Amino acid sequence: MLTRMLLAVSLVCATVSTVQAQSAEPPTFAVGDTWKRSQGIEITVVKSDNDGSVRKGFIATCPECLSHFNKENNLVDVTDASGKPVDVTSLPNVLVGSRWKLFQWPLQVGKSWSFSADGAFSPDYS
Repeated sequence: MLTRMLLAVSLVCATVSTVQAQSAEPPTFAVGDTWKRSQGIEITVVKSDNDGSVRKGFIATCPECLSHFNKENNLVDVTDASGKPVDVTSLPNVLVGSRWKLFQWPLQVGKSWSFSADGAFSPDYS
């Protein structure tokens, strides 16, 4: 009986330490990857390389805009379909720029981080 209990406790302890050691690296994307959000918006990866990816359809209010993400999966630029810059202050809730670090990789159980960045908010979209 004592042997079984020690075995059970050992297994629980081994599992707990394994869970805390888990981590996740940034996702990788390939050209052509497509997914649809629950409200019907379709996002398609149109470019992917070692520096990051470019996705069409990421911004709901500008479905033809191209959203440029760095390798950490943070939005760093938004252009129109021809590559010209888009005034992101005219779009609601677009958190773009190098100071908006929404992720700090690798993600780990219990890890926390913070950042500070400026943003522009339009009263039309409150």
